[in-house]
Amino acid sequence: MTGPDIQNSNPDPDTQRVIEAILAFDGKTLTELRAALAADLSAAQLAEAVARAGSPTASCQVAATWLIKSWLQAGGRLSPRLTDSLLRKLDQIGPWEARLHLLQSLRYLSIPPARLAQTRAFIAAGRDHGKTFVRVWALDALVHLSDDFPELRPTAQAATDEALHAAAASLRARARQLWAERWG
Repeated sequence: MTGPDIQNSNPDPDTQRVIEAILAFDGKTLTELRAALAADLSAAQLAEAVARAGSPTASCQVAATWLIKSWLQAGGRLSPRLTDSLLRKLDQIGPWEARLHLLQSLRYLSIPPARLAQTRAFIAAGRDHGKTFVRVWALDALVHLSDDFPELRPTAQAATDEALHAAAASLRARARQLWAERWG
């Protein structure tokens, strides 16, 4: 993959291994991605993962977003520059798995006000998604986003209340948990 988002045309060997793990992802086997994650990602490796999150190749999007999500869940932090770069790619994300990974990641990111509208649109699309798991994490992302943007609290509360009556048990369960944590 080439283009202006690719961070380094001559990456160091460790960054090259991360790139190769993303490119080699078959949609199922996480072994190479887990190995890349185990080595604690450098700024250059994270930049490559963020760049490849916007790849036109579905498997690259899924692999890159999985790597980012897993790194954030392990306590990593994205710089404001990489956060902005990742959020600018939200409109390019196609596969439901990549959408899920990013919805799961949003709670760990500091969303700049300039990216709020785009982030809200991404979350709204997730709330209407056909996959229940995506809808569950879209609700979670909306509620966490309302922590940083208080003007979203009424929307988050209404969405959580609506989810309390949803047909999907997993959505009702997450809504109960979010309600108890925030407003219960």
